Amino acid sequence: MTVICFGVFSALVCVRQIGVFTWTNAFANAMIILTIILIIGSGIHKLSDQGSLLSHVPMFVPEEFSLSLGVSLFAYEGIGTIIPLYDLAADKKAFPGIVSAVIYSVMALFIIFGQFCCMAWGQAI
Repeated sequence: MTVICFGVFSALVCVRQIGVFTWTNAFANAMIILTIILIIGSGIHKLSDQGSLLSHVPMFVPEEFSLSLGVSLFAYEGIGTIIPLYDLAADKKAFPGIVSAVIYSVMALFIIFGQFCCMAWGQAI
């Protein structure tokens, strides 16, 4: 399997125009949105059947702390694109406020979605 992946990715790095991947990017975004909709629908169904399981979820699990730290860092992996975007921005004074609003919005969505899933599935999450 590793050899197959190496062959596929070796061929992909030879592509010179990033525009070739626009349809795959659009497909990936559509699949992400569909997955989120299905998870929320399933969670709402589960919540209506059994109620919230949030009280069964421990606040802190020391054995899984390193995993949560890694997931938290992974959530902001795109932060390296900020400086190139700043260089391209037309209004450089408004840019920090826009970036802060986007980061806080994404953080709020992660927290809300995580809480919702913990309420629906409890410790089974």
